[in-house]
Amino acid sequence: MRSIMGGRIARALAARARVVRVLAAIAVAGLTAAACDVHGISGPGSLTTLTISPTSTTLAINGTQQFVVVGTDFSGAVVDVTPSWSIVSGGGTISATGLFTAGTTPGAFPNTVRATSNGVSVTASVTVVAGPLATITVTP
Repeated sequence: MRSIMGGRIARALAARARVVRVLAAIAVAGLTAAACDVHGISGPGSLTTLTISPTSTTLAINGTQQFVVVGTDFSGAVVDVTPSWSIVSGGGTISATGLFTAGTTPGAFPNTVRATSNGVSVTASVTVVAGPLATITVTP
């Protein structure tokens, strides 16, 4: 009688142990999925780096150059950014979309353009040159 009773108890405990193992496996899988989402593995994480293109250019007086910025997270995944643009040094203007227009003064020192997003910045240099000859006037 003891062996029959012992077998039934062992089977009952084994069934409960299986249920506990399955529930534990589901809990671990859920925690792992949640942790991956928090750290940006299932999608882009926080911005860590900005890359500007082109990094340097040469323009004629009043010439224009469209700059483009790409943001990435710690793993290299692309992050959407809307940078604010500014001129750090030199002349010219830059629009909210990154279109730089050179000033009217050529110079040996390049202009510096900066893009900033979420505390991360990147710069590019622009050298303004006189440009091609526009007209020639010949007088006697």
